[in-house]
This record gives sequence, C-alpha cells and structure tokens, in this order.
Amino acid sequence: MQTGASFSVGDVLGKGFSTYFKNLPALLLMAVIVYSPMILWGLVAKGPADVSSIEEWQTQALIFLVVTIFGGMLLSFVLSAAVTYSVVEELNGRHAPIGKSLGVGLRRMLPTLAVSVVSMLCIALGTLALIIPGFIVACMLYVAVPASVVESPGIGGALSRSAFLTKGHRWGIFGIMIIVGLVSGAFSFLLETILVDKVDIGGTKVINPEDWNLYVYVNVGTQLVIGALGAVINATAYVSLRNDKDGVGVGELARVFD
Repeated sequence: MQTGASFSVGDVLGKGFSTYFKNLPALLLMAVIVYSPMILWGLVAKGPADVSSIEEWQTQALIFLVVTIFGGMLLSFVLSAAVTYSVVEELNGRHAPIGKSLGVGLRRMLPTLAVSVVSMLCIALGTLALIIPGFIVACMLYVAVPASVVESPGIGGALSRSAFLTKGHRWGIFGIMIIVGLVSGAFSFLLETILVDKVDIGGTKVINPEDWNLYVYVNVGTQLVIGALGAVINATAYVSLRNDKDGVGVGELARVFD
C-alpha cells in the first residue's frame, strides 16, 4: 500500500492554528454548546463564605479544579467529534456549516463518549504506573476520537486504529501535546494574572473571595477557547496521519460525510 505525505509536526500545527483562527467564531459557538454543562457548573460553583478557614477554602477550590479538569477533558473529546467534520471540510477547501458539524458530533456522541471514557481510564492507569506510561498511552490514543467519528470502528477499533496511526510518530504527537499545553497554560496564566487577585492566608496564596466568581468564569472560558484549539489540532493530526499511514487524502475523508 502506497503511503501519502509524511507526518510533520510543523505542518499539523500550521494547518491546525490556521483552521482555528479562520473559523474561530463558529468553533467557539460549538464549544459553548458542547461545554454547556461546564458553564452551568461554573455558574453554581461558589467559594466558601468564611475565608478565614484555609482548609475549607482549599477543599472548595480543589473540588472545583477536579471537576473542571476532568469534566473539561471529557467534553473536549465530545467537542473533537463535532470539530472533526469542520476540520476535514476546511482542509478540503470547503466551509462546514455549524449545524452539520454539530449534527455529526451528536450522531457520534455516544460512541465518542465511550471511546473518551475508555481512553481517559487507560491514560489514568498509565499515569498511576509512574506517570511516564500515562504520556505514552496518551500519545497512542491521541486520535482515537477522530478515528471513531470518521471510521466508526467501535470502541476497541478506535483505540487500535489510533495506536496504529500514531506508531512511529509518538514523539511528534508528544511535542504537539506539549505545545498545545504550553499555549493553554500561558493563556490561562495571563488571564488569571490580569483579572484575578489573590490573597495570602497563612503563607498560602488563594483566590480573593471577591474575585472567586471571576476566577470561575475565567477558568471555564479558558476551557472553551483551549478546548476548541485542542480539538482542531487533534483532528488535523488525524488527517495527516491517515495520509501518512494509509495514503488517504483529505478529499477521500470528506466523502465519508457526504
């Protein structure tokens, strides 16, 4: 079987960022819809009234962060399902209607959720095994969701397809994950530094109670922006890997949705 163009980290990032910024309003609208449970969670999350209790404050903040991180990870996979169609269409030189993008995501939502949960469990188990295996598993399963959306191979099939497609390119995938993570962290840190004040209680920096709600909104808003970016890069990497390993061009992938 003849393969296509070689997988390139620079090419994936270049096309991914270009696609992201060209379609930013539509992507953010899809992110708002997909992340609506997280937005609702942000609206009801409240900090403790008694700021003098550092233990209570830290517990509340920890609960918020755990729910936000793991909920955000799960929803990012769902968003990736909706965004995959948009990315394939964009890379094929066509504009993807928001309604059809969401329709593709909704039709594949249950399989995507199943693949997402299994992927997260595998990554978590790998992380418990001295952390490094967690990164290896994350790289192996990086394109499991777009594989599930485009190929509909079932849960095990999506995981094995991702492992096959990423084989030989996992250092590159790891580099992409690091770069997206750095962009995410820098964006979040910048917003939080500019907008959110902190106070020192017992030598520990915590969010100023007056800024707690603002902190929540900044955190959830960052999830939307970065989640959309991560989903676009994820789908772009899948397209590139399919071309590299299977010799399948973006035009052939686009015909799957016709």
